[in-house]
Amino acid sequence: MRIGLSPLRAFVRDTRRAHDRASVVLAAVMVLYALVPLSLLAAPQLALPLMARFHLRTESFAAWALLQPSPWMYNFENYYLVSDEPLTRDELEAPSTGLRWQAINHQNARVITFADMRAKLLQSSGKRYYYLSSRYREYHLLTAYRVSVFDAPGPHARPALVDWMAVH
Repeated sequence: MRIGLSPLRAFVRDTRRAHDRASVVLAAVMVLYALVPLSLLAAPQLALPLMARFHLRTESFAAWALLQPSPWMYNFENYYLVSDEPLTRDELEAPSTGLRWQAINHQNARVITFADMRAKLLQSSGKRYYYLSSRYREYHLLTAYRVSVFDAPGPHARPALVDWMAVH
């Protein structure tokens, strides 16, 4: 049994016969999104905008939304660090005792946005500093957020305040 290009040929043949433009458009969009991770091989500088979507730093919501369907798992080396005090760039390079970068498979901003990690890390009031780091070859993106939790979780708790910070 030969698989090769026969499913592709059958798809092209059937869509030509049926004049099914919607299928052609859908297939083209799927191929385009599948090429996004491959484009990193040809143009590694695309890593910064692609990493920015996981740091919630995309220039516009429309750009962020357009990038969401593209495959993303394990494309980058992702880490996060949580501190009770703000840290400088030098302190982030060599964290003090008790602090360490934690590897995370993908979507490193989820530590402050959703999922069980957020529930664990935000369960007590106070300020915490979240640092997100992503790397691809020589490209590195570092993002810092200050999260202020005003009340312990409960039905009348005020929402946490999340501020983007510059790292000095």
